[in-house]
This record gives sequence, C-alpha cells and structure tokens, in this order.
Amino acid sequence: MSAPRDGADAPEHEPYGGPPPSQPWAGGPADPFPPYPPQQPWGGPQPWGAQPWGQSWGWTPPPPPPPAWPRGPGRPGQATAAASLGFVAGGIALLWGLVAIVLLAGSDGGASSWLGIVVGIPAGAASLFGGTRLLAGRDRWAVVGGGAALALAVLLQAVVSAASSYGSSFGQALLVVFLLPVPAVAAVLAGLSVVGGWVDHVRGGGGAPPQPQPQAAPPTW
Repeated sequence: MSAPRDGADAPEHEPYGGPPPSQPWAGGPADPFPPYPPQQPWGGPQPWGAQPWGQSWGWTPPPPPPPAWPRGPGRPGQATAAASLGFVAGGIALLWGLVAIVLLAGSDGGASSWLGIVVGIPAGAASLFGGTRLLAGRDRWAVVGGGAALALAVLLQAVVSAASSYGSSFGQALLVVFLLPVPAVAAVLAGLSVVGGWVDHVRGGGGAPPQPQPQAAPPTW
C-alpha cells in the first residue's frame, strides 16, 4: 500500500467560491429570472409639446397681422373708425326717420319731420351700406356722402326748429350735440387720403404698398 502523498505532491486546486453570479451552475438549471436590460423611465417630466416618440404637438401662435396702410396692406384705423361711426349714424338716422313718420301720421309733425323722412332715411341707409363696403375696402364715398348729408340735415333741422319755435330748446341741443358730430366725423375720416389710398390698393388687386424711401446716412469724416 503506497503512502499518501503530501501536500507538495498533491495537484493544485483553486478554492471553490461558487459559480459566477451572472451565470448558472455548471450542469444546473438556468436562472428562471434573467436580468433585464435597464429601461428608460416613462412618464417623467417632458418638455411642453414633446411626445415620447419624438413628435411635437406644441401650439403654434398665429402669424401677426399685416401692418396698416401705408406701411402694409392692412386696413388703416381711420377706415375702421369711419365705418363704425357710419353704422351708428345710419342707425340713428333710420330711427329719426321712423319717428318722423309716426309724427306725420298723427298730424303732429312739421318741416323737421319731413326733413327726417326725405333726408334722414336715405342718408342713414347710405351710411349703413357704405360702412359695410368700406370695411371690405370697396368704396368710401357712400360713407362720405351719407355722413355729410346727414350732418347737414341735422343742422338744418335745428335751424328750422329754432326759427319756427317747434320743439324744446333742450331737444334741439340734444339732437345737435349727439347726432351732428357722429356723421360729420365719419365723413371726415372716410375722406382722408390714407383711407382713399387703401381703398384704391384693395380695388386694384392688392399690389405692393409704397415703401418709405430709406434716408441717406450722413457722411462720416
């Protein structure tokens, strides 16, 4: 019987430390729960309008309106104001004409009532129609003519009423103060050259507006 070999003759063995943590045992069953690759967290803070798949649904602001004439093709403020005042003056003139019709039907009217029917109703209709056309850039003379005719009719009505002592002085002053300035201002604004230039621009097909000429830089010495 041979003697046992000492430690020097024994083969070298590495100490057993178990299988690697990421691999199954040799000859054993596979890990039923393999490690998954790391995933990006979903639902975290996202920039406004950005979607997880790379699309952008952000709200796009509308483009700014074009500059007003003569710096651009936009409607000038004078035209908008003239059309708005034309609507107000036209409505008051039609109401004036209807009141005059009621007064004449009751035999309580006079020269001022006939003036409201003959001048007030047509001038009021022209102011309403002209305001619509002016907003569209088609025509401005209906507002000019209707406003001027209505202002003259109101002024003439006040003069006739004062000469014939028809009506109270308070009513005549109220008519002049509140009804005379509205059609007069509408006619003046619609008659401005800036409004006429814009109307001609729109009726002519919308060509390029005139650009201001650049000023020459002063010489440097």
